[in-house]
Amino acid sequence: MFGLNLQSLPYKEKAKGTVSSNGTLIKNKFSYTIPIQIGQRGNTDQDVKYSIGSVKPAATSTGKGAEPGIKANVRNSTNGFIGSLNAKAVVTKKGDKKFKITNQSTAQDIAPTSNYNYSISWGKKALQAGDYHLKLTYKTSNGVRGWVLNKDFSINNADAAKYNKLAGIKPNYLWLYILLGILALVIILGLGIYLGRRKNNNNGNNNGGQQPQRRRRR
Repeated sequence: MFGLNLQSLPYKEKAKGTVSSNGTLIKNKFSYTIPIQIGQRGNTDQDVKYSIGSVKPAATSTGKGAEPGIKANVRNSTNGFIGSLNAKAVVTKKGDKKFKITNQSTAQDIAPTSNYNYSISWGKKALQAGDYHLKLTYKTSNGVRGWVLNKDFSINNADAAKYNKLAGIKPNYLWLYILLGILALVIILGLGIYLGRRKNNNNGNNNGGQQPQRRRRR
């Protein structure tokens, strides 16, 4: 059982009147406080049960300002409680082995039958649409116990653009410029090859259409 001491509650009695020897009426008022304590039983008999309800993109608040990232809603569905947990989050992207976001936190307290949002910042990396996986590991401060939570989630183009903008990250159109440059180069080369072949064909036709000149007899 754990208890929570609350502020003492005042208790007042009704004034009682007495008459002095000279006939004066005297009223005495008495008040005192009654301390109370509220306790909860049963949490020591139940173990904690953690789970991830949802993972959504967000603009996370950091010491450097707003940064794009995600928020994982973590739940404890029992009356069990273990405080001061160390947490490590690892985010990977399906189909991209090079993508990896790691986040570590300490002093994580998940109250009984409650939930909270665990924020994971992506730093200067912009959010991109795709399918992702979150592995969230909790450990007690002494390292004796641990819990591993896994959750798949997705980010669409609209949410990626929205939270990148809120975090002050501008879209990167470098890939588009590169693609347009390659396309323009292909068009120029193709046009050059076409004009060159056309010129050669025209020269061949002109040479083939000329008739040999006859010598005049004297």
